[in-house]
Amino acid sequence: MNRRRTLTSKTVALGNMPVVADSSAPQRSCFVISPIGAEDSEVRKHADAVFKYIIEPATQECGLFAHRSDHLFHTGRISDEMYARILNNDLCIALLTGRNPNVYYELAIAQSACRPVIILLQRGEEVPFDVKDFQFIAYDFLPERLIEEKLYVKQLVQHIRAIGETGWKVACQIPGMADAWESNREGSYKVYGQLLMAVTSGSFPQSIINEAEKYLCFAGITLGALHLLAGFETMIHEAIARGCDVEAFIMDEDNPALPQMLMDPSHLQETRQRISESWTRWEAMVTRCGHKLSVYKLRIGMLFQQATLNERRLLCAPYMTSRAPNEAPAIATTASSPIYKAIRYELEVLKKRNSVGGEAL
Repeated sequence: MNRRRTLTSKTVALGNMPVVADSSAPQRSCFVISPIGAEDSEVRKHADAVFKYIIEPATQECGLFAHRSDHLFHTGRISDEMYARILNNDLCIALLTGRNPNVYYELAIAQSACRPVIILLQRGEEVPFDVKDFQFIAYDFLPERLIEEKLYVKQLVQHIRAIGETGWKVACQIPGMADAWESNREGSYKVYGQLLMAVTSGSFPQSIINEAEKYLCFAGITLGALHLLAGFETMIHEAIARGCDVEAFIMDEDNPALPQMLMDPSHLQETRQRISESWTRWEAMVTRCGHKLSVYKLRIGMLFQQATLNERRLLCAPYMTSRAPNEAPAIATTASSPIYKAIRYELEVLKKRNSVGGEAL
């Protein structure tokens, strides 16, 4: 039997997408471009000391989460993770001590992408010609400076705060690159190595929820994680008050495509139970929120991605057989992009088909 009611919501949610339970702004992130070296090597010991006694205390004081490539859990190519971190983190810190070629390669990527970078170099090392005009912090391991005075921590904090005051934007170091990046800003894409990275570093789903004025939509297998978001229903009421039409799409328990959407088909019964529980919660929200919220259970067709969008932008991540939903790569893009337009049209088609053949609130 088809049922139709409406309801409004102001939220961004993706299927099994993890959400940040705290509604406060997420911690900013800092990628450390650094020599790594073999475990127990002198290179590794030096890099670890710089991270422990200079970088980590300074970034923590400034509210940033600092990490190196060897701190990450890699589910794909390490280089892909590295590119994503350099391009998407708020700040990069480059440790040039030892003239490691990989470090210079990564530094070039950061500077060509107009990313804010702070350079560290051990005292006594010759400043490379290509970076001699850039500001950098010259450090050493003298106890009175490093431990007692915390001189280099203080210097790094000053640099970080100065960049933060600019909105984490810096003048591009390479002539012509700033214009190239600016020309692609509208309809541009931001790629995250994992959906979890987007959630923890990109203010998702809160940022999409809070800026929605006309339209808000969530699509995913269960959307159950949305109900774990602190103040979720309050945000929905606020979105409705702003004039938002809100839609949510979840899979039907009996959709024949459902088993093929799961990384592990043995979790089918558990997923069906989660769909049922999520549907019950949405039903209650429809009752409380009114006609501006529409929820669709998809018995016809299927979702190829988790998606959260408003009238301005979208965050989406594909369902994959090789990765869990929160480990799939994610794309954030604007309403002018082909991806946004295609997904929004796809959801419109699914809505029409399931308004007749599916279940709707």
